[in-house]
Order: sequence, then structure tokens, then C-alpha cells
Amino acid sequence: MSSVPEVDRFGTTSFDLDADQRAAIRQEPGTRRLILGGPGTGKSTAAAEAVAQYLESGGDVRRVIALTASRSTATALRDRIAERAQRTSAGPLARSIASLAHLIVGEHSMRAHREPPVLLSGGDEDAHWQRFLSSDARSADGIVWPAPIDATVRALPEFRAELREFVARLTERGETPESFAAAAESTEHADLWGAVARAWAGFEAAIATDSHRAPTVTLSTIVREATRVSRLSPEPRYDLVVVDDVQEFTAGGIELVLSLTGGEVAEDPRRRSRASVLMFGSSDTTAGVFRGAQPDVARTAALQYFDRAELGQQHRFGSAIASDYASVVETIGVSGSAGERRWDIEESLDSCSEAVTVASAAEQTRLIASTLRQRNLIDGIPWSELAVITRTSGAVGQLAEALAALDVPVHKAGALQWRHSAAVRPLILLIAVASGQRSLSATDIHSLLTSPYFDLDSVAWRRLRRAVRAEQARPGATPSSTVDEWLVTAAQQGVVPHDAEDFEPVRMLAGVLQRVERYANAAPGLALWEAWDALGRADAWRATATGEGPARRAANEHLDAVLALFRQADTFSERFPDRTVTDFLTEWFASALDDDSLVAGANGEAVTIGTPLSFVSMEYDTVVVAGVEESVWPNLKLRSSLLRAEHFVRGASDRREVRQDEARLFALAISRAKRRLLVIAEASENAAPSSFQELLRPVAATDPGPMSVAALVSDNRRTLTSASSSEEEKERAASVLKYLADRGVQAAHPQGWWGMLEPSTTTPIGATSEKPRISPSKIESFNQCQVQWAVGNLAGDAVGNARAIGNIVHSAVELASTFTAEEMMQLVDREWNGLEFETEWEAARNHDDIGRMVSRLEEYFEHIRDEGFHVHRQLREARIEVDLGEAILSGYIDWIERSAGGIRICDLKTGSVISQQAAAEHPQLGAYQLAASRGGIVDGDSVAGESVLGARLVYPKQEGATVKPMIREQAPLGREELETFAQSVVAAAQAMAGSVFTASPEQHCFSSNGFVPDCRVHVTRQVTE
Repeated sequence: MSSVPEVDRFGTTSFDLDADQRAAIRQEPGTRRLILGGPGTGKSTAAAEAVAQYLESGGDVRRVIALTASRSTATALRDRIAERAQRTSAGPLARSIASLAHLIVGEHSMRAHREPPVLLSGGDEDAHWQRFLSSDARSADGIVWPAPIDATVRALPEFRAELREFVARLTERGETPESFAAAAESTEHADLWGAVARAWAGFEAAIATDSHRAPTVTLSTIVREATRVSRLSPEPRYDLVVVDDVQEFTAGGIELVLSLTGGEVAEDPRRRSRASVLMFGSSDTTAGVFRGAQPDVARTAALQYFDRAELGQQHRFGSAIASDYASVVETIGVSGSAGERRWDIEESLDSCSEAVTVASAAEQTRLIASTLRQRNLIDGIPWSELAVITRTSGAVGQLAEALAALDVPVHKAGALQWRHSAAVRPLILLIAVASGQRSLSATDIHSLLTSPYFDLDSVAWRRLRRAVRAEQARPGATPSSTVDEWLVTAAQQGVVPHDAEDFEPVRMLAGVLQRVERYANAAPGLALWEAWDALGRADAWRATATGEGPARRAANEHLDAVLALFRQADTFSERFPDRTVTDFLTEWFASALDDDSLVAGANGEAVTIGTPLSFVSMEYDTVVVAGVEESVWPNLKLRSSLLRAEHFVRGASDRREVRQDEARLFALAISRAKRRLLVIAEASENAAPSSFQELLRPVAATDPGPMSVAALVSDNRRTLTSASSSEEEKERAASVLKYLADRGVQAAHPQGWWGMLEPSTTTPIGATSEKPRISPSKIESFNQCQVQWAVGNLAGDAVGNARAIGNIVHSAVELASTFTAEEMMQLVDREWNGLEFETEWEAARNHDDIGRMVSRLEEYFEHIRDEGFHVHRQLREARIEVDLGEAILSGYIDWIERSAGGIRICDLKTGSVISQQAAAEHPQLGAYQLAASRGGIVDGDSVAGESVLGARLVYPKQEGATVKPMIREQAPLGREELETFAQSVVAAAQAMAGSVFTASPEQHCFSSNGFVPDCRVHVTRQVTE
């Protein structure tokens, strides 16, 4: 095989090349050759061998260079050359085209005694575009864009991405804003492209003005400038230039390569130079077309005078994968040569290719995990020889998380995606607040305290808010209108009660903010370091990252992301030494992109997962191509649909051309496999296998069985306890479980099974000398199912968006002065950003629902005023407390309506409306009436002794166009009714304080109108029963 180095008798290594490879790299001075070959034909190996042979023949190490399109592929080729040549050099023997361009322009600037240019990173360039477009939109004489490109569209990251790519392609073609504007005038897109030209000119002027000392340039600009500089010399810069994966090079990159052979030759390709150029490529596996890569590079005018050679020996995979690859590339027009697709396959190569469909995304994840674990555990293939490829970066993140949860170590290929890391966002937020760039809000406090640095879960967060309410109710406490405002003040001023453990996170946060504020005007790296040091997570994360267990991956990702952030801060300070945290944050918030990071993740042995672009020049023993569904792969959305860039750069682009580009990505993905290929598509109500999946040989999905200890234990426990298992199966399962238990697997031992364990405690919940307290709002849920109440009380009720929306509406009513819909909606919007929704339409729908609710509430309050009732501020969120002898009834009434005849108690409900009969017996309303009858309305002394006219539930959320809320009434309770109800409250309070709780399976646990309550798992038959 060409990829296996052999050691010769002199102790150096050499690659065993086939006849095609040897002929392809055979050269004399001035050779210019384009070598085409399909995946696995040994292009990279031959490229490395060409460099090594040049050096062995006495060539100057400074006069040879190998080039690739990206940093990652340059690193891989550099390692291969080093393995073969075993020579040292002053600089790298392999570079990316961007690295070479920066080197050439930098040397030229130094010779001219000028500062070398600063290359804008992707994130910096995006930030500059964002600032320019935003400023232009505010300008009275700004650029006029044709419909539908309005200000909202221009603010989108997707629009900026299209604009950046368009300008990059134009720059590589030698266009300027002026020449492009002139060329656009005679086209059907004159208005659109004229606006692009003006934006381009404005952007270049903006970055020129913004430069600190050295000129600031984009990647396409520096490649163009390097080409110009290189052409100034009539002599070639190198004797040998080797290019790998030339199909990934842009037109500008190709021009730069040709300029290295000398100015005269670059100007006239028919001339010969003493410099040799060898270019290796595979047109059928082009991945970067959307970035300007050229699958038809063999047909470009720039290479028309190159000799041609083909590689026809397959060294990577056997006939099964080769056959599937051929089926895919047959759907692509020939861009290079037909010979690329004809191979002789080594007899020793064996491969397996399977295309399967699954019923759900969860089944796909399980199948991938079991397949990978089988290859690793059973077949002995290292994790690093396994890969998963998906079409989209979003699917990469989802699959990586799901596989990690199934004990599969994963490493995301490509640039480290760290900008939105849970470890980075809090650091940015802290320095933004400390520097005054952002005002601290309750939402910010929630984000910080629930981040990995403080690690509060939902239960602890609710406990903190309850503690704040209790603190606000304490006699002599500083008044504060809301819990949120109290938290903000406490974090900013550091004034936190010292005798309550629940406040410790706020106290710690206040300390961190005080430390970071001292660096508000410092360099960004110093401020970030102070925040990082104050948070104190370094040692714990480092220990976790070097240990074992599922937390290891998260700790590694956190540390990698923080290092990448520090790297960006340092780079910013190197470019702009006099700028501070505020300037850094302005750049940060303007950009939507991660900068390419040099920080290497501590991944060890792990499965690589990524999009096809991350796998150029790579190969793996086993490759899983996942998510091959219609509308996902191929994605037939036309590229640059807003700016029509393809019409100018490549001519009119249609869906057939887009489909061929998608097929090239798919061909690249499946051709990374050496021995086993598994292609998976979902077939369900929501997804269908794509046409690409149908090109491959279908097989039925087979489950290899449990491939992790957890799955093995679960499988055998299920067999052992299943009534359908035979005695023989049960004996075998018991034997396996005993084997695992004897070797320390706790889950395999029956003593640890649910149902065998003794209760952790039998101490009553209310085992104190104090009287048990009971809240009116909890009586009904306790009466329905004591187990459900206990689970919610001990573990914390889930706080979904429905409950959060209810809390916001309650808060708006509590704080309103005039009860107009406009005022209440303003109060709602103050807290709206604290909610998270999966989609924008879901957020909009819920916001509209609230709008209708407050409109109905406005009508309600107008109606009760007409009836003679009024609601004073002190009668909202009115606290109640009643000593019933053996228990204390305490809580809050939403509001009390007062008239000349007495008071009416009201409770706001944002859920479904109950029946009038249920309202008549509603225990929460009854508890409020009981409190009022016994003078227990603590915050409403002015209503003491007044007649209670009843209680009501107010439901503002309804279907349809109903103007008023639905009302459910409870009549005033008589003395005997109140006494009987008081006894039932005491009984419920004492039961709540006990240690045994009774379930109601038929009435509640298994009859819950479509949702699964928390109590159900506690009444389900255990494996020991």
C-alpha cells in the first residue's frame, strides 16, 4: 500500500509507490503537471514523496514548498513529509495558501520598512461588516438596497456571510468596487450589485480608517496582494511547488501558486520556467464550492498548459465501498477526467458497505453508538480510527452530545466552536457588566448562577428566590418591588444576609463582580483572567479533565473554550495594544463567528465527528454517514440566493448544479472509509431517506446487542425479571449479572436495585418542634395525590415556559397601577427575555397569547370598577397567616377586591378553566376565605372585620375572541363549613409533615389526560415485585 512507509538499508523511510504514482512525480526542471485521482489513489502520499525525493537529490530545503487549502490539511501533509523525509527546515515544508500569502506580503512589507498587514480573522471581519452595515443603515445618505433586502435582512448573520463570500470571490478575480460596479451596470441585477459594490467600497474605507498601525486586510485581499508581489520577481520563488487537493483552491489561490514560478511565466502560461509545479486533485470530492473551490479546476484556462496524469490504483477501500462511490459520482457530470473513476483495486483490500433506515433519530443514535463500540471493543479498532459525518454543523453538535451520553468518546472535527460555550458566556457577561458595557439584570444573574461556575440547579434557584421573598417579608427589611430587583441590588452592592446558606451564591457573585470591576479599563486578557481566577474553577476542571467518567468530556470542552477565549483576547491586544475591555467587547458582540483557534483540545482517543469539509484528505477504518434524509442531504437551496453571487462568479446557478455539489460532498463522506461504511437515514412520519441513500445497497438494520456495561446490565436485568423469559434465559442472565457484580459493577447487584433498597430515611418531613405550615395552593394537589405532591416538594416542580408565563402575568397584575393592557404588557416585556423558546414562532405565539390575556384582564378590571369594586396596591399579593392550633396556614392572595358591601378574594389562573362545581369546592379559595374569616390577612389590616362576599378564580387565557376572562365563583362559606374546612387543612398539614404518602393510581397516576406525572414511576411495578 502506498500509505505504508518502508525503512531502507540506510535507515530512512520511503513510501512504496505504485507505477502511476512514480510516473506522476517523475520530473525535470520546469515540469508542470496536474495529477488527478479518485479518493484512496495515493495523491497525498505521492505529494509527500515528491518533496522527499527533491530533498534527497540535493535540493535546497528553502526552495521547496507543499501547499494545501486549509491549515488542518497542511498540518497533516507536513507530518507525512516529516515522516518520509526526516529532515529539518527553517520553516514548515507544508503551508496553507493563506499562510504562504501572509508570509510573502509580510516579507515584502519588511523590505519596504513598513508594518506588515494585520490579517482579519473570520470573526473580526464579520464584526467589521456588522458595524459598517449598522452605521450605514442609520445614515441619511446610506446605501439603497432593492427589495427584499431591508434593514432587518441586512442585520442577519446569514446576509453578512453571503456578502463576505461574494466580496471574497470578486477580490480573487481581480475586481475592485469600481470595476464591479461598472460591470454590474449592464446586467439584470444592476441595482442589487451596485449596492454590493458601494457596500464593498464603504467596508474597505471603514477598515482602513479603523486600522491601529498596520493596514488591516481580509484573506482574499492578502492572497491577491501576495500574487501581485510574487509577480514582481522575474525569478521563481521555489524550485518545486507541490499542491495537494487542488480542487479545494479558489481561483485566487491558483493564481498565487502560478505566480511562484516567476513573474514572466505567471503573466504568460505558455512560457516555461525552471520551477516545477505538481498539482494533485480529485474533482468528484470537492467540498468547498460555497467558498470558491473549483471542481472543474482541470478545465480552467490557468492550467491549460499543464501535463496531465492519472492515478488508477485504489489503496484505501475494497470493491463494496468502491461500487457505492461509483453509484454516487455517476450522478455528477465529469469535471476532471473519466480516468479518475476507473481503478484497479488491491486484492488484499476488503470492505463492507451498508445503507440502513431507522424509525427515529433516537434509534439512529443507538445504532451508531453500538456500531462504534462493537468496532472498538470487539474488533479492536482504536476510537481514533472511527468517524461520523453529517451534513450540517447543527447535527454534529446534537450527535456528539447524544453519543457522549452513550459512553462513546467524541471529538468534534474542524475549528473549535467555543463562542457559545457554557464556559465562555459567563466570562464575557462578567467583564461586560464590570466594564459598564451591559447593565446587570435578573436574567444575567440567572445565567451566571446556573452556569458551570456556580452550578445551581432549578431547585436551588427556586430555593434562592423563596429565600429572597422571605427576606423581603422580614420586619425592617429594605423594601424592594420584585425579587428580581432585590437580586440585582444584592449582586451589585454585595449586601447579602450572612446567616442564610441560600444566599451564598449571590454573595460569591457579588465578590467576583467587585474583583473584575477593578480591571474595567484594562486589557481584555487581564480582565478575563481576573474573572476566571475569581470564579475558582481551574483546579476542579483540570482534575476532572484528567480523570475518568462522563464529566471528563465536559471539563475538557470547558477548558479548551476558555483557552481559545484567552487566545482571542491576546490576539486582540497584539493588534491593538492601546485598546481596552470595552473595545474588545464591541468586537465580540458585533461578530457572530468563532475565530479559528490554535488551541488544541485534549481529546485523546476519540471518535471524530464533523461535516464533510472537515474530512478532506482524511481516512478512517470505519465511517458512519448519518442523517441522509430528504431536504437535508441533498440540500437543494440555491447558494447566495439574496445577492445572486453565483450568477456573476459561475454564471447562472440552478438546482441541478447545486445537487451535483451536494453529491460531491456525499462522495467525499463515503470515500473516507477504509474497511466499513455505514450510511443511515431516518424513515418516519417526519423524515424520509434521500435520493442519495437510494443509490446505495440497502440492508436491514441489525442491533449488535448491548455494547456498554450499562446496556449489558439493563438487558440482563430485563431478561431476568420478564415473565416471558424462559428459565434458561433467566439463569443465563443471572450468571452474567453475578459475573459483573463480582467485578464491582454495582448496578448488577440486586442489593442496589430499586425496590430492594431500604428507605434512605424514615424521618418525617416536618420533624421539627415547629408547627407544620401549609400553603393554600398546595392543598388541592395534595388531596389529588400525596405522592405527586411529595415528589414536587422534595425534588422541585419543573418550571416550564407555561408556568414561567403564568408567573410573568401574575407579576404584571401585582405591579400595575392603572390595569391597562398597555401598562401590563410593558411589565410583561421587562421579564420576557428571561424565557427561552425552541423557535421564534413559538415565542411569538406565546407573546401574542399574553397580549390577549392582558387585554381581557383590562376588560375585567374595568368591569369590577363599574360594579363598585376597587383593588388597592396593598391588597395585591396580600400575605396570609393563620394559626389553626396544630398547623399554620400561610401564603399569598393574588388580589382582594373591595366594595362598600365587603371584600371578594381573587386568584388568577393562566391554565385551563375548571367547572363551576369544582370551583364551589376549590380548597385554595376555601383556604383564603378561612384566613379572612379569622383575621389572617396580614398585609390587609384595613379589611379586618369586613364581610367576605366570596371568592373567585379568574381565567384570562381562553380560545377564540372572547373579550372577558372566564370567572368561576365560590360562594361565601358559613361558620360550620369553615370549621370543617379548617379541620381538613390541619389534617393535610400533618400528613404533609409525615413520612408516608399515599398514591391515587386510578384517579391520578394512571389517569392524567395525556401527560405523565412524576408520581407514575413510584407506583409502577418494580423488578423485585
